[in-house]
Amino acid sequence: MFLRERGGDDRVLVTAPRVGLLGQLRERSRWLSPTYSVVDLGMNSSHDDHHLLPLFQRGKIIFGMAGWLANRANDGRLPVKLLSSVRLLIVDEFDAYLTLDYAEGGVRFHEPLQRLRQHLDPTCVLLLVSATTPLKSTEVGASNIEAMITAGQEAAFRDFLDKSLSPSFITMPESSYRRYIPHAEIRAVGVIDRWVEGMDAAIEDEIDLHLNWIVGEIKAPIDASYVFPRISGILSGRLPLVQGRSTVLTPRLRFLLRRLQWASHLGDFLFEDMAANFWAEHRLISKFSLIERRWYPASVLRIETRTVGGSRMPEPRAKLQSLFAILGKHVGEKGVVFFRNVRILEEVATRLLDAGITLVTYHGDQTPEARSQGLARFRAGKVALLLITRDSGKRGLDLPEGDFAVFYSPKSRDDVTWQEVSRIRGTIHNKKPTYVLYYANTAEQRKWEDLAAALRRSQRSITIEDHRIEIP
Repeated sequence: MFLRERGGDDRVLVTAPRVGLLGQLRERSRWLSPTYSVVDLGMNSSHDDHHLLPLFQRGKIIFGMAGWLANRANDGRLPVKLLSSVRLLIVDEFDAYLTLDYAEGGVRFHEPLQRLRQHLDPTCVLLLVSATTPLKSTEVGASNIEAMITAGQEAAFRDFLDKSLSPSFITMPESSYRRYIPHAEIRAVGVIDRWVEGMDAAIEDEIDLHLNWIVGEIKAPIDASYVFPRISGILSGRLPLVQGRSTVLTPRLRFLLRRLQWASHLGDFLFEDMAANFWAEHRLISKFSLIERRWYPASVLRIETRTVGGSRMPEPRAKLQSLFAILGKHVGEKGVVFFRNVRILEEVATRLLDAGITLVTYHGDQTPEARSQGLARFRAGKVALLLITRDSGKRGLDLPEGDFAVFYSPKSRDDVTWQEVSRIRGTIHNKKPTYVLYYANTAEQRKWEDLAAALRRSQRSITIEDHRIEIP
């Protein structure tokens, strides 16, 4: 539409944060816009700089990575005069290009995209596309640490966009895609594991204890909802520990803040079955009473951990047994299982293979060739399962060959969750179940309940069912 209206030598440039996603967009464009020549730059290993100018001059719709193009514009291999013919820059998943600049205390675009924009004509139209456009500030409960951090970043990103670009926001009408409306058939599985419940309670005590010790150190109350998302900024000295008050960060305070940051992430390992080296012990310690302004003795359950080779160690627990129960319901079907951590993925893969289940794995520790070969085997139906880390391939990797999906743990953001459950391409007319595992009666259950409420409010096509599985 843009090219039809503009004509002449005007060009459209499309970029994205990953080559895989950009390749998918390029393939779709070939049949969406068959009347315009489509070329890609720097995405094909057979292309070198000798092909650069002929391809650019031939193309009306150009696909290229921002950094690759910016580098060649910087050294003159791609003339700025030729780049000035780009009248529309489309950036897919643009929020992946946004970053918090702690040194400068603000938000900026990643350097490759920023450099590319500097070489384009100032009147070039910028079209930013994403299903997870940063949201304005929202209230988040103080108990959900991960959600607090995410909400703070989202608000900063949205404020940057509004102030620096003054954008117009466009929502596509449902009539244009009704027959393709995606649908998520989510089956939430609350897994009951008494040991995990006990460790979760101990982690909460550990966090409360460090907050108490910080209060005792400065003899003043602190706002946990303010501190948790900003610990790194506080430690760097860029942000105050208490709003409106100057506090000297003594070595003791720095130690306590680092331990608080450490404790706040323990739950992520616990709920992903990465707690083989966790244990809890009762200790007699001192706590501070701000009202009485004195220290007093107290017995608490302290968390102890040790790392092996600098890493947390996997120990599959009740979630693995729940996964086996789910797989038993889908014999003869192909499934995708998502993990947050490579080590637990590999450990679960070993257990499944020992049980005679065929599978391939896909994660960032593998070579690109190994990932491609494994993915090809799954797509061809040669194995039953694909075990993948959630960051691998990002949202550019669609897996419509999957008949069902399993998430070993929930995320906090509903928009990102929606993107990930949509990878298997379930629709209203072809519903595919997605199982989300969480440990019941823990902070992970509260995290799931917050996520489920946000998903229901989102007005997307979603069905959510709740199940409980208790493992003896």
